Amino acid sequence: MASTPREALIKSFKGQKIRIYDLDKVMSGWPSVANPNLDILRHDVQARTTKLFTGKRREIAEAVNPAWFGSLWWPYAGIEELRIATYLGMWLFSWDDETDSSAIASLNKDYSSGQSFRRRTWLYVQSSLGFEISAADQQVVDQEHDVLITSFGTAGEAIRNSCSLEKRQLLLDEVKYFLNCQAEEQSATLRVDLPTVEQYRSNRMGTSGVGVLLAITEYCCRTNLPLEVTQSGAMKWLWDETNSAIWMANDILSIKKELDNDQVDTLVPLLAHRYQDAQVAVDIAISMLKNALENFEKAAALLLAEEPRAREDIIKFIDACRFACTANFKWSFNCRRYGLKAEDVVDGVLELTL
Repeated sequence: MASTPREALIKSFKGQKIRIYDLDKVMSGWPSVANPNLDILRHDVQARTTKLFTGKRREIAEAVNPAWFGSLWWPYAGIEELRIATYLGMWLFSWDDETDSSAIASLNKDYSSGQSFRRRTWLYVQSSLGFEISAADQQVVDQEHDVLITSFGTAGEAIRNSCSLEKRQLLLDEVKYFLNCQAEEQSATLRVDLPTVEQYRSNRMGTSGVGVLLAITEYCCRTNLPLEVTQSGAMKWLWDETNSAIWMANDILSIKKELDNDQVDTLVPLLAHRYQDAQVAVDIAISMLKNALENFEKAAALLLAEEPRAREDIIKFIDACRFACTANFKWSFNCRRYGLKAEDVVDGVLELTL
């Protein structure tokens, strides 16, 4: 029987060696530091992980190294904001794995069940953030016991009690975008044909979950930018380039992990499918990442030039986005999730055997 496009692509990668160049230059000069409350956070995260998960799910959750992730993403946050932001990140990771990870996912081959899972999540998130839903939907929320959904509640309650309606709406919109794009991703992986690079790239802006985490930046900074600033074209551009830089770096550095799990609906394999060369695909992906970082600086400059209001808080937001980019990059080499180590990079080059 003829192999499917995915099977053929997986086979074409096996045993190949690729080199990821210029890792010492990517984000060079951008800030990177851990939150001083890292040790406290480690204790809290371990307690929460033990409480929420058992077996394989706990193993995978611990491999993420959530405390290191959170301390790098939000090094400027106070301990309470840091804790809540990290818990939100933990929720995203565990939730996404339920429909994506071949190691534990019970829903990745069942779109109908996935849709039900997403709908229940959507209702729970709305309720947690203080938005009104119907009595029937509230009953569904009250009866929800799936920890992969209900673990959002800790962050939801804290943000509901701390943030304005407009800023809670911003987070809610990003969660909705994440859920909708995740539904499309699951649908795409169940089709025979591979998505195009353009289709994947468009949808990845949502499935990355970066927007969800960026939506709590002001909460973590203890700032409150004017709505006109957060809704401006320059701010939207800054968000998009931050998002792009993070998911592109993630796709590049996670390629071995994804291929080991027979997953090829990611940037590098799809580029390799187009150009019929794995190394060319990696080089193009690195070029795309560099372009996103260059565009980030242009967006930041435009935002500062166009928005004289709350300039100090805008600078904090821009720096927070830089921290997010370097955090995701640095974290990737310090968690078991991707099987990478910083010492694997020699003279700015990471060599992988797929």
